Amino acid sequence: RMPIPQSISGTDQTVRPESKSASEPVVLIVDDSDEMRAYLRGCLNRGGINNIIEAADGLDALHVVLDKEVALVISDIVMPGLDGYELCRRVKENAELGDIRVLLISGETTGTQPGCMNDGFLNKPFNAAKLRSSVRRLLNTD
Repeated sequence: RMPIPQSISGTDQTVRPESKSASEPVVLIVDDSDEMRAYLRGCLNRGGINNIIEAADGLDALHVVLDKEVALVISDIVMPGLDGYELCRRVKENAELGDIRVLLISGETTGTQPGCMNDGFLNKPFNAAKLRSSVRRLLNTD
């Protein structure tokens, strides 16, 4: 995979790596809400997870996973354009990306849809401890 640029166009959002540690798995947070991305980042940071990239929609997230070694995608389901279900499908159906774990989050759906092979689901609202526990489980860092 090629290095990711510091910014992905398509939205006015910026994709920012928090840490350049090669040994720490990269977590990609995907949500169209700035506030939710900030909340998720804060929860993970307080749990010692700092190698975080953000994307504001599914299309930007797809570009990120194609260009960067991402271990886990945490994605909202309901987003304009490419939603979380379709992002999950495209990641899981791609032989090169299929080992990436996908944790879907939503307050509006059940987290399941035929053909979507997500590795976990959190219903909003959720607490920070539950998020961190799910992330550690999916990254096998328990």
